[in-house]
Formats: sequence, structure tokens, C-alpha cells
Amino acid sequence: HAQSGIVIATQTPDKMREHFASLFQAILLGESVFFPFYRPDYLGPMLPRLNSEELNLMLAGGSLLLRGVDGWKNYHSKDVNVRPLKSSPWWVIKEHHISDVPNIALLTSNVESWLWQHQPALMLTKIENNHPHFQTEFQRLFLDLDDAQPLIMRVVMAAIIFVYGEEPLNHSDIQEALDKTQNDELLFALRYTFTQL
Repeated sequence: HAQSGIVIATQTPDKMREHFASLFQAILLGESVFFPFYRPDYLGPMLPRLNSEELNLMLAGGSLLLRGVDGWKNYHSKDVNVRPLKSSPWWVIKEHHISDVPNIALLTSNVESWLWQHQPALMLTKIENNHPHFQTEFQRLFLDLDDAQPLIMRVVMAAIIFVYGEEPLNHSDIQEALDKTQNDELLFALRYTFTQL
């Protein structure tokens, strides 16, 4: 007898199969990752953390019965919004979906890569001016920020401070951009906020 498992019920099996095939890849901290949605040990802790809109989006009108260490749990979606298979991931694994401990090394790498792609002149200026090594400085800035703030907001704030210093954080348009994107995907939040600078 299996100790864990998942059963998915739906009125539209072909569409549901296509929808769940589109979940094999997701965005996590700005990177495309393999998303093992079919594993009860992975999905079990995540499902209770999803808000109703996210649950409807993930289940796309289906019902899911999951057996894990805590026994059987049932989740249901009434909204049939099946996602077709696409070449790029659409599901974003957000901070509240997973562990409360951020992967700072991955965040640092993603932000540095984004800055080199979208702000190369600023990054070169930092090197020419003997600014501290990005990874060390970014992680210090990130850890100095109030961890009660949303993860994405802290990451974008640390990137702004690294590039421009703290002064831009006092501007209302930057604060509005940070507030607006605090629950968005990391790369979108960086792009949106940096266009305001």
C-alpha cells in the first residue's frame, strides 16, 4: 500500500492532461525550474498555502485528492481555466508557497545576472570604481533589510541600494513601484522598478 499519492478528477481529462503538462516548469526566484507538482511530499505542504485564486489557477476546475503523512486532503477548483502547453513557464512559485527561508545564493546569482543583462554600464562603473564584490555586498544589503518585508521587495531594494545607494528609496514613485511589485515574479519586479529610476 502506498503511503502517499495524488488522484485528480475532472470533467475534461484531455484538457486537464494538457494543463498539468504545462506545470512541469515554473518560475522560482526568477529562474525556470522543474516543478514536481505530482509529488505529494512537494505539493502537500504547498497547497494549503495557496490563496483561492492560486488554487483555482493550479487545479483549473479539477479536484485533487492527496494522501500524505497527515492523511487524506481534498482540494477543489470551480473555475475551469485550463492553461495550454506553452514554450515558457506560466506558474510562479511565490515566497508564501514554499519554505520561509529564502535561497540567498540563488537570489544573488539571479539579480547579478539580471543587472549585467539590463544595466551593464552601471555594473562596469561599479567594477571600475573598485566597488565591493557584488555577491558579498548584495547579500549584506539584503540581510540588513527588515525581514518582515516581502521577499521580492527586499531583493529589489537591495539591488537598488547596490547600484544607486539608499537615496532612490525615499522617492514616492520608487516606493509605489516596490509596493506594486512586492508579490510579483522577481524579474518583472526588477524590470518594472528599475524603469522608474
